[in-house]
Amino acid sequence: MKVSDYLSENGIGIEKSIRNREEVLRRLSEILCETGLDYDIETLVSELAEREQLGSTGIGCGIALPHVYLDVDDLCAAMIRTEKGIDFDAVDDEPCRIFFLIVGDKENREPYITLLSQISRVIKHQSARDEILLAATPADILGAIQKAESA
Repeated sequence: MKVSDYLSENGIGIEKSIRNREEVLRRLSEILCETGLDYDIETLVSELAEREQLGSTGIGCGIALPHVYLDVDDLCAAMIRTEKGIDFDAVDDEPCRIFFLIVGDKENREPYITLLSQISRVIKHQSARDEILLAATPADILGAIQKAESA
C-alpha cells in the first residue's frame, strides 16, 4: 500500500485562504466528498471535529493527520497544504501547513493503520516536507509524495 494509491491530483488542495482548524476540516471534507466519498459533508466535518476534541491530530513538524472511522466501504484520503500555518494544537506547539485526512471503515481498521504508517514514512523526511511545501500544483505535491515513497 502506498499513500499515492489513495490520493489523486483532485484529492489534493493548495489552500491560500484557510485561517483555522474548522476551515481545514471543512475543506478536507469537501475534497474527499468531491472525489468519491459518498458521505454528507456536514456530518463528516462534525465527526472530525468530535475526533479532534478527543485530542489533536497535529503530530508536529507542521503536519496534522485528522482521521475518523465511519460506516464506509473503503479507506479514503485527501490532503491540503495551506499557505499560512494553522494552529492545530500540535504536540510541538508549531502551526501546521500539511494536512492529510484519512477516513477508514470502523469495521476494518487495519488498512487505516497501514496507510497512516505509510504517510508517516513519507513525511518523516525533511526533504519530502520541503518539496510538499514548495510545490506549485497538486501534481507537484503528488510527485513529491511518490518520490518519497520510492526513496
